[in-house]
Amino acid sequence: MVYRQYRGKTPLCNRPEKRTVITPHQQKMKTRLLEAAAFAKKMIADPVTKALYQPGPESKLTSTYAAALADYLKRLVIDEVDVTGYHRNAGDGLL
Repeated sequence: MVYRQYRGKTPLCNRPEKRTVITPHQQKMKTRLLEAAAFAKKMIADPVTKALYQPGPESKLTSTYAAALADYLKRLVIDEVDVTGYHRNAGDGLL
């Protein structure tokens, strides 16, 4: 049995089993999570970006670290691409 801390409560949980074999997908997700953790640490180290990730009172996120971590792990959605300034010439920027 394991005690865990979650939002001010301490539930008693079963001890998680450790797997011996990691699948390629698990390794990919582990790497992605490590990158997200590094990103979150970098964001909360700077006071300006830390203020941007401060969760509001109605937020499900419990800390600035969790908010930055969730931001990194969230998939990017591109709604529209404006290519009016692009004329297919060498050296033209995309923005």
